[in-house]
Amino acid sequence: MDTKECRHCKQPIHAQARICQHCKGSQSWIANQTDPRFLAMTLGLIVLIVVPLFIWLSSQLSSLTESAAAPAVLVTGTSVRYTDTPEGARVFVLGRIQNTSRVDASRIWFRVELFDASDRLLDTLLQEQSGLVVPGSGSKPFRITGLISVAPTEVKRTAVSVERVRERGKYD
Repeated sequence: MDTKECRHCKQPIHAQARICQHCKGSQSWIANQTDPRFLAMTLGLIVLIVVPLFIWLSSQLSSLTESAAAPAVLVTGTSVRYTDTPEGARVFVLGRIQNTSRVDASRIWFRVELFDASDRLLDTLLQEQSGLVVPGSGSKPFRITGLISVAPTEVKRTAVSVERVRERGKYD
């Protein structure tokens, strides 16, 4: 009768046995982690998972670094008007935004700051101009309107600036 040694208890067993009659240990090659085939299969699975993941992450990081440089924009020629409405005082700001970079700008958030005579900040309005896309090296008009919490007679100076801007994406 042909015999072989059990992978676990080292007792002689039948050559075709799948389970050792002494220790009940499985004789399949995957059951023994010291088997070189098990190590090769494990490394192969790791490579099949890690390499595509690494390639995907590097492409994601490269796209983030490319779009991290936001377009440079300037606010020019603003005019401000105030009005009283049933909801309260409202500010209207008209102006132009100029894109000084070569990439198109979108998702532009404007900050309107209202100051009194002693240059103390009274109120702030933060608003995105939806649908506004400024082409590279171009300019476009914008309009912002919103409720304010102070009386228009208290406001002596208004500052309009760009809070955030992003490069135009494929869905903008």
